[in-house]
Amino acid sequence: MPVITGIKLFANDSWAAPGDHKVIIRTPREVGLLIRERRKEVGFTQAELAERVGSSREWVRLAESGKPRLDLALSLRALAALGITLDAGVRENATSVAPRNVPLQKSKRKS
Repeated sequence: MPVITGIKLFANDSWAAPGDHKVIIRTPREVGLLIRERRKEVGFTQAELAERVGSSREWVRLAESGKPRLDLALSLRALAALGITLDAGVRENATSVAPRNVPLQKSKRKS
């Protein structure tokens, strides 16, 4: 059974061209570090990235710190604003898989 082993992120405009920076991402913290490094590499402040993404500077700060429950759409816009593309890989002969039927935490909403 295939297992998602990580996501390759390419921080260039072309797809998998020679010289692309490829990173395997397994945790929100690693995504945050990539966002921070790339933001600094292209010369954006947190406020400038927030403006391009349509978020607040606080959201960018939380993303860069690896907060695990951030809005996926904003996260994808941040990656796109930084010229980062995603390539999800699947390993065919994996020996371990994620457990089935793991209960999800219920959100605590105010009525």
